[in-house]
Amino acid sequence: ALHQVAVLSEPKTLEILLAHGASWHAAGTADHRDTPLARAASWRLLPALRIAQARGALADPRLAANDRVRVLVAVLLDDEAALVQAIAAGAEVEWEDLGGATPLQAAAELGRAELVPLLVTAGAALAPRPGGRPPAVHRAAAGGHLTTLQALLQAKTPLAFPSDRFHGSALQAAATFGHLACAATLLSAGAAVDFADDRGTTPLLAAVDGAHGEVVDLLLRAGADPNRSGGSFGQPPLHLAAMRGQLDMLDRLLRANARVDAVATKPPFDDATPLMAAVRMGYLEAARRLLAAGADRSLRSPGQRTALDFADTDALRSLLR
Repeated sequence: ALHQVAVLSEPKTLEILLAHGASWHAAGTADHRDTPLARAASWRLLPALRIAQARGALADPRLAANDRVRVLVAVLLDDEAALVQAIAAGAEVEWEDLGGATPLQAAAELGRAELVPLLVTAGAALAPRPGGRPPAVHRAAAGGHLTTLQALLQAKTPLAFPSDRFHGSALQAAATFGHLACAATLLSAGAAVDFADDRGTTPLLAAVDGAHGEVVDLLLRAGADPNRSGGSFGQPPLHLAAMRGQLDMLDRLLRANARVDAVATKPPFDDATPLMAAVRMGYLEAARRLLAAGADRSLRSPGQRTALDFADTDALRSLLR
């Protein structure tokens, strides 16, 4: 019963089982040869792990000194002394949890900055396995864990993974979640400002998508191309801002000399220009600002429609005539 995830996530039930002799170290059978302790670590069930720690499970002689689960448990519980002991005993540091994360990646995601040097010195890989989950530096950047990110940078972690379709660069991860300090740190460390993942998404597109204005300004000051198309639909940043009606993003991009008539390059965008996108979505003020910036209302979409053809309100039609 102690192997069941539902039980491990319910402290009261867990306490009852332990009181009746259940063991953290009993190996399962058939397809469940891991122990309850290993399963709790793999699922990152911190309440269960804290109970295991309080009940002396980590000091139990049935748990070998070099058991690989010790490393992940120490990271999850943020126990530096336990991690040092496990590493000294020769415990493996590359064991993945059920989410595909290694202890180093878990430490980065949880902001365990002081544990990063210990894991790296013990041989933890900074680059992920091909097809693996987001690498440690991406996790730290995405979580806004600045000191952890700095620890990873000191270990010379790669900043981008061009063969990784979904992970792109650490700078893209920071931009996606609006972590300004992390983005600035990565740029100072040499992150490529226009690095794109295999879908063509750049950090600037990610920042515009999340409406993170300060990050957008930071990237533009660092030389990000305000006209570079990308993403699943080949959108320039200004097109993305227009279709969302993000006036602040429009203003920032136009100040950076984004081309007001930049065209989305992939289907299904019949509303190819930012003006067409703003009009189709009904954003009157966005359309007004684009026209004031010089948008050409006579341009035609792949379907041979002008911006006026997309208008469905009297206000928009009046603006475009």
